[in-house]
Amino acid sequence: MSVNDAVKEKVRNYLEDKGKQLVNLLRQEIQKKKKVASGNLLKSVEYQIKDNGDSLDLLILADEEISFIIGGRNSGQLPPIDAIEKWIKAKNVKPRQNKSNKPRQMAFAMARKMKDQPIRGVNLRRGAKKEDQVIYEEMVKLLDSAYEEAISADIINDLKNTGAPVVN
Repeated sequence: MSVNDAVKEKVRNYLEDKGKQLVNLLRQEIQKKKKVASGNLLKSVEYQIKDNGDSLDLLILADEEISFIIGGRNSGQLPPIDAIEKWIKAKNVKPRQNKSNKPRQMAFAMARKMKDQPIRGVNLRRGAKKEDQVIYEEMVKLLDSAYEEAISADIINDLKNTGAPVVN
C-alpha cells in the first residue's frame, strides 16, 4: 500500500465517523426545532463520501425541503402547494365546519394566506463554525500522523528490500 493509499484510507475512515456524527446532529436539530411532519426529511438526511481521485469530499444530503427550512421564504410568492398538502395529510389537519375537506383545496387556501407572510429560516447548523474548526484541527493531526506512519512503513520496507538490517 502506497503512502497516499494509506493516508487516503485513514481520511476515509475519519470522514465516515464525522459523516455519521453530522447526520445525527442535523437530525437532532431538525427535531429540536420541531420541523418534523411526516418524518421523510429526517429519513432523507444522509452523508456520502465522494472520491475525486486525489481528494475526498464529505457531502451531507437531504430532501430539497430542507432549503425552505434553512432559507425561509420571501413574501409575495406562493409556497409550494404540494408540500403543504403533504403536511396537511401528515398532520391529519381537519377543516373548519362548512369548508372543503379536500387536502388539495385546503393546501391552496393556506398557500394563498401564506403568500404575503414571509417565513424566517431556521439555523440548523448551530455551533457549526466551532465544529468546522474542530474538524479542521483533527484532520491536520490525522494527516500528520498518517503520513508519518505511512512514510515510516515505506522506509522500513525499502530498507528490508535492500537487505539492510532494520530495527523496529
